[in-house]
Amino acid sequence: MWLGRKWRAFRSWFGRQTYTERTFYGCGCLFALLVLPGCGFLGYVVVRAQYTRWLVYTAEDRAFMERERPTFLAVGAPSLALKLKAEVEAIPDPETATRLHPNWFAVRFPKGEWVFGHGVNSHGLSPGRNTLVMKDNTGRVRIFFGHVCGPNLGIEQWVANHHRTRAEFEKERLALPLLREWVPPP
Repeated sequence: MWLGRKWRAFRSWFGRQTYTERTFYGCGCLFALLVLPGCGFLGYVVVRAQYTRWLVYTAEDRAFMERERPTFLAVGAPSLALKLKAEVEAIPDPETATRLHPNWFAVRFPKGEWVFGHGVNSHGLSPGRNTLVMKDNTGRVRIFFGHVCGPNLGIEQWVANHHRTRAEFEKERLALPLLREWVPPP
């Protein structure tokens, strides 16, 4: 009932305005409807980024990111990389890895070679994004920082369509200009 009275009052007031004023008010309302949700989302992104920076990342992560940012486009989080490395080292084969972690990637090549691991998507707000950790059949665990485009860098799909050996895969997929191998300090 109250809304009905207010609507009639608004409609009456709006009807008394000139065409130019109505156009101006209408465009203003449309602008507010389109822009304010975007501003809210932008605010969320900024708050989330600051929360992650100061409450999730360690001091070493922040120092590493500040040191590497000028020289490299996408920098991962060393603390998450070391945690994932410890997890990956303990797993013996790809089947065990996918059973324990269904969101990880695991690939077997025709000659018995394999790789498995986890990549944190660069296109999101998750902590540690831009980080890829993988283990191969020789037992070597490697850490990469850079542009991890999509979950796990799309490795399972890419390998199935393009590579027959692990060496081919490493030469073409891991040598991308936006990926860089990181060796943790001893």
